[in-house]
Amino acid sequence: MKTRKWVKLQPRKIQRKKLQKGFTLVELMVGVAIALLTLLIITQVFATSTHQNRQIAGSNDAQQTAAIINYRIGNILRQAGSNLLLKSNAWGCGLQAAKDGNALLPGISWPGPFSVIPGHLRATPIVIWGASTTPSSRDSDILLALGGNGGTSAVFSATPDATNHQFSVENSNGVLPADYLLMANSKVAGADCYLFKVSSDFALFHEDGRLKDTPQAVPLDTRFMVEDSLTAMPGKTSLLNLGNSPKLYMIGVHPEKITLELYDFLQNQNIETTGSAVTLGENVFLLRALYGVADSDTGDLAWQSPAASGWTFNELQAGTQAANDGLSRIKAIRIALVMRATFPSGDLSPASIQLFHSLENSLRQTVVLTDAERRYRYQVYETVVPLFNL
Repeated sequence: MKTRKWVKLQPRKIQRKKLQKGFTLVELMVGVAIALLTLLIITQVFATSTHQNRQIAGSNDAQQTAAIINYRIGNILRQAGSNLLLKSNAWGCGLQAAKDGNALLPGISWPGPFSVIPGHLRATPIVIWGASTTPSSRDSDILLALGGNGGTSAVFSATPDATNHQFSVENSNGVLPADYLLMANSKVAGADCYLFKVSSDFALFHEDGRLKDTPQAVPLDTRFMVEDSLTAMPGKTSLLNLGNSPKLYMIGVHPEKITLELYDFLQNQNIETTGSAVTLGENVFLLRALYGVADSDTGDLAWQSPAASGWTFNELQAGTQAANDGLSRIKAIRIALVMRATFPSGDLSPASIQLFHSLENSLRQTVVLTDAERRYRYQVYETVVPLFNL
């Protein structure tokens, strides 16, 4: 009986021992190592994929932003000179403007990045502030543009009426409420000129859908009048209608924010933040520009640097006949826009950026990057904007 009992218990003891058997320490360590290695590979693949996606997304964003910015700049520059006739003595006149009792022009100071621009400015359709005579400089150029948006470019012969705060004209056809009017000295070139705004109470009289008569008095909004401006020019004067939303802008790159900024001299773009600039686009690293100048005899177009003799900011802003002759030959603006990626890259960018590389050597520009700047990727977008009103 004992033997049978022993025979029956033996298999159960062996089975219990087999069920209690587990992994050895070496097996556990190998398993953990494999798991960690797999996790490391997956993490690296994910990180690489995320980095590549960031780079692709950043490149796409930069391309889209550059397209939008070039469209906005082009739209502003194409209106440069609109409603601003050369023979009216408006070109080169010293601009004066006010709003709610505060002087807009001349300005005491401008916000960054426009602090280098003089406070006294003349009415020029387009002019470039050349950042530096050294092409390798990190500074950006600044564009200044002036143009109207009215449906007519006629010049009115007007007599200022200081007593009634209005202009007396022979025919006010084309003038609408809230239009901006530029009063220039019809006899003296380069003299001061004044911006006014037509009163919202001004109205043309209609009957049966037709213009009944044309008012000969154009009332002005006194909030936008420079003190004693109506008495500054006795007798008849040139009056240009710039429309209800003229473009009197500065465009430049803020080097700290890496943004493209626009400053509206008339403060219509930033009503709630008077005296500040508005952002046109982000991740803009640099802006450089060239003049497209027509030959006086052949009309052939040649590119000129804003640092070249005869084409500097001060020379074109002189208000002289020579300055106006130079301005009238400008038929296009060539812009090089450098966009920077939002996120730093894993490897360094080249030590310099080439601009206008398709032009002759004297016009090519090489911008040197610092070690910190080389951590980002850059793309250069060049575009040519034709000017139709100069």
